[in-house]
Amino acid sequence: MPGDVLELRLDGQLVGLYHHGPDLARPYLAPLLDDAGRPVTCDPGPADHPHHRGVWIGHRDVGGVDHWTEFAGHGQIAHRSFDEVGTTVRERLEWLDPQGRPTLAERRTLELRPGPVLDLTVHLTATDAVTLGANKDASLAAVRVVPSMTRIENADGARGEDACWGRRAAWCAMSGPTGGIAVHDHPDNPRHPTPWHVRAYGLLAPNPFLHEPLHLEAGGDVTFRYRLVVRAFEAA
Repeated sequence: MPGDVLELRLDGQLVGLYHHGPDLARPYLAPLLDDAGRPVTCDPGPADHPHHRGVWIGHRDVGGVDHWTEFAGHGQIAHRSFDEVGTTVRERLEWLDPQGRPTLAERRTLELRPGPVLDLTVHLTATDAVTLGANKDASLAAVRVVPSMTRIENADGARGEDACWGRRAAWCAMSGPTGGIAVHDHPDNPRHPTPWHVRAYGLLAPNPFLHEPLHLEAGGDVTFRYRLVVRAFEAA
């Protein structure tokens, strides 16, 4: 594989490809595969959402900088190094404004478990004082699912976009005829249970910043943890 694509494997089986090249707006994981080798994510999204790439970390308003889209003027979440590569991946990154100035330092961990299950940890430290703004496009574990996954449900038994969008729940899932994916909000996360930015067109994203911003002083830090559980069904 090219040097900027990392194969994620569990017991020798390919689970996904982690893209982290220097020309990317931000690293992303695509495809993410179920245990039958079928993708549960797409990359990129359709023409109106080209920045929806598999599983990614992002936020539309980090001190006024767009770290969600790939539209003109967006910032960059830049890969700096890997501290560990294997079933556990530990990565160092910087969140840069459009002029290349760092706003946040990030330590990211991806841990693979049988299922497959992906445990994702995002630890952010502010370079200078910064506000993570309240915005609907503000997620730290966004997923763009394949088009066949249109069914939405959450931990409280709500079903469908209207019942689940913006509602707080411990987890939310999308599924289709051959499988699905659930994202779980860790109980220790700030603002747990989180609101959800979830759309029947294929977006599944916890959003702790939907209703209120989060301010970090210089050197201040915050950690978010999520568990992604991939489901596989037999084809009808």
